[in-house]
Amino acid sequence: MKPGRLLALGLLFAVATAATAHAQTVIVRNVPAGDAIEVFVNAAKSASGVADPAGNAQLTTNLKTAGVAGDMDSRVYVDVCPKLRRIHVVDRNMPPAAKDEGCERREINGIFLVRPRSTLVVDAGALIPTMLLRQGRYDPTAGKVRVLAPKGLVIFGGGGIAQLDNPVRVSCGTVQDCDGDSAVITLVAGADFWVTTWLAAEGSYMKPRKITTEGAGGFFKFKDTYDIHLVTVAAKAGVPVGRARLYGRVGGVFHSATSTSVTTIDDVDQTLKLRTEGWSWITGGGLEVWTGRKFALFGEMSYGKVRGDAVGDDVEGFASDTLMSLIGGFRVRIF
Repeated sequence: MKPGRLLALGLLFAVATAATAHAQTVIVRNVPAGDAIEVFVNAAKSASGVADPAGNAQLTTNLKTAGVAGDMDSRVYVDVCPKLRRIHVVDRNMPPAAKDEGCERREINGIFLVRPRSTLVVDAGALIPTMLLRQGRYDPTAGKVRVLAPKGLVIFGGGGIAQLDNPVRVSCGTVQDCDGDSAVITLVAGADFWVTTWLAAEGSYMKPRKITTEGAGGFFKFKDTYDIHLVTVAAKAGVPVGRARLYGRVGGVFHSATSTSVTTIDDVDQTLKLRTEGWSWITGGGLEVWTGRKFALFGEMSYGKVRGDAVGDDVEGFASDTLMSLIGGFRVRIF
């Protein structure tokens, strides 16, 4: 490159740098979209623009072009006019420009030191306007954490309703005077590991409350209890939408259950127990919503089978039932 051209580029860069060093940024927030915005330094119009659809605008002004050589102790005013917001940055010893007819002038209380590289963030939408003064650049979105459905290890807990039909149906049989509730309160706890935001492995433990059935006939009465523990291992596929994630799950469920039947005939009790264990399948889905980076709420429905054989060499029996559950709770991201 020729020396003359290099010198010209150097001078141009120096001028641009000097202009930038003396420029102030005025960010105006919370005004009606499409309204005009003007910035006056002392009595001279220095910048203008239009509010974006979010009601914000960013303008650049310059103290130097308004005749201010360095810093300025300033008062700040906001003129609220039809379809217009006018910001006045005025030397503390000078009056602001006269306001237009139909405008209302509102002062931001205080004396502000406006320097060559200050940023003024003016909330012009409030009845009493406010201003944040920053020496240097300012990003209004800085510090805002965007909440997204995360990856990594997540533990969860909750509760709801689980339903198993056979314990009550089998216990009652043909007995007319018989009562039991097949839908009982259940607690659940477990952990997910999200390999990606859409794929995870899950392990959980579910403990429904004991199902109790009571009945009586002409010469007997009975009370049966069914106590079951459930462990699930499943794969999850999710669709993250911002802080929410809709997911489905499919896997296996292992049950360990004990049926206890106490029958009373002529004041004599007879107790029978049957313990079963076995694996079957489970499927379902749910929705989780992350209220922060570490905490979420969720709701989930599941449908599966409970199947297994009796435990013990001298015991015969088996388990075959349908499991349905509706649970809700919380999740906590560990890492």
